[in-house]
Amino acid sequence: MRVSRSSWALIAVMVVLVNMPLVDSTWTRASVERNGVDVVAEVTETRNPGTVDEPSWWLAYRLPAELDSEQQAWPAEVDASAYDKAAETGTVPVRVLEGKPEAAIVEGQVSHRSGLYITLVLDALLLALFWLLWRRSRAIRETPDDEGLT
Repeated sequence: MRVSRSSWALIAVMVVLVNMPLVDSTWTRASVERNGVDVVAEVTETRNPGTVDEPSWWLAYRLPAELDSEQQAWPAEVDASAYDKAAETGTVPVRVLEGKPEAAIVEGQVSHRSGLYITLVLDALLLALFWLLWRRSRAIRETPDDEGLT
């Protein structure tokens, strides 16, 4: 029995699907940092849904109308100092891609590495699956053919 090409193709598709969100978010962040415009956004809401031991500072902001015609409120998790400043002034500095209001970085924004860790674990599992299939295909090729033996 031979490992089929479709098994290898399936692994390749899984690698692409597992890594696509991380690649996309990294690319978007780099694009915002490189090509974004700096604006001052109106803060529409501030809240701390965390606990006293583990605070979680969130705010919602609205971009200027020329960058977001729908005037949607966008959420962002920020550090305590950015939160305090935004609550006090009612505004927050934001770097945003023109024409893509969803691609923005708020000053003091907190980024989490959980997506990276999940991707790395899934990549390790796919690597193990790839290794097992590769070993199986090698073992099959090295096994003598039963037809010539008596």
